Amino acid sequence: FFHVLVGAASAPLHAQTTPAATAAPVTPPATPAPIKTLIADPEALATWLSDHSHEAAAAAARVDQAQALIGASRLRPNPVVTQGFGGVPIGDTNPPGLGWGDTVNYGTSVAQMFEIGKRAPRTTAARARMTAERANYAGTLATAMADAREAMAHVLYLQSRRVSTQEDLATARQILDLQRIRLDRGDLSGLDFDRLQLDVQVLEADLARTAADVREAQGVCARLLFAPCDASGADLDTLVGLLQPADSPLPADLEARLAARPDVSALGAQREATAADILLARRRKVPDAVINLGFLRDRFVISGNNPRTLAFGVSVPIALFDRGQFDIARSAAAGRELQATQTALVTRARTEAESLRDRQAALAAALATLRDGALARATGDRKSTRLNSSHVALSRMP
Repeated sequence: FFHVLVGAASAPLHAQTTPAATAAPVTPPATPAPIKTLIADPEALATWLSDHSHEAAAAAARVDQAQALIGASRLRPNPVVTQGFGGVPIGDTNPPGLGWGDTVNYGTSVAQMFEIGKRAPRTTAARARMTAERANYAGTLATAMADAREAMAHVLYLQSRRVSTQEDLATARQILDLQRIRLDRGDLSGLDFDRLQLDVQVLEADLARTAADVREAQGVCARLLFAPCDASGADLDTLVGLLQPADSPLPADLEARLAARPDVSALGAQREATAADILLARRRKVPDAVINLGFLRDRFVISGNNPRTLAFGVSVPIALFDRGQFDIARSAAAGRELQATQTALVTRARTEAESLRDRQAALAAALATLRDGALARATGDRKSTRLNSSHVALSRMP
């Protein structure tokens, strides 16, 4: 009952929650987490988790890293500055008797590479990967929200169960008191009375287990919300109010919603990045020219050399061996992997949506039966027990 309720109540979150990624630091909670507000308000829960969740903070940091990679992809290669020193005589000189100061030369050159057709696909790939990281952030936050809602719902469910068990135990004890009077009068056998005592003991043990389960559920809730969970003002009816009507069909734009899911969107953005990687690898066949500019100061003027000269040059690599062929194959295989993963994810999500709709309809029917049948009878039994207790008390008065 509980898991069906939580699944039906939290299913739309993963498909619809797409908050913007921020790099806000995780702050310690100043107050307990209010379950009544957070479980019914997705925006409030998303804000709470983005402020306190370490997983969300890590995902936001990955978005910032991807943003930095976009800036890096736009940068041009750094120029290369070279200092040279030569013309040092070793042994005899021509003409004889020349020293270092008469023959040496020294110079400086600057080389700058100009990429041809590579910055655009590299930037496109970086942008696509940032989009994927933003979607991953939204998916991380949506998953954290679903886990937190399940934990909060578990707390409310167990607290409602504890209250119900306490009421059942009180009723059982009242019945036991009534039957003890019958036992004293000889209207009830000792064996039947022992069975009633055993029923009370079973309810007492059940109450103790439920209390322990409540404490454990509150611990899980505090771990997922990073603060003590405050369940005041919330009960099982709070969960029931989150359910959609039992006969509600699947939305007409289900396929569009599935395609917009954060995890599906992230895979689509990664596919765009691999397509840009393939284009970048193909353009490695186009050589990137390196322009050189140099200045030379020559002291060997006695031989007729010019004392100061400039030099210009262009270097062009030849794509003879590495033409990006293996990077193309790797990126193409990665694209096929992402396509298959995305298709499988959408198919599984569609099946889960249909299953949740059927389970929600069954849950709504079970709730109606529980409210109109079992709970109504239990309430009547408690009223009858109270009336019997009053009747017996009056009959024992002198």
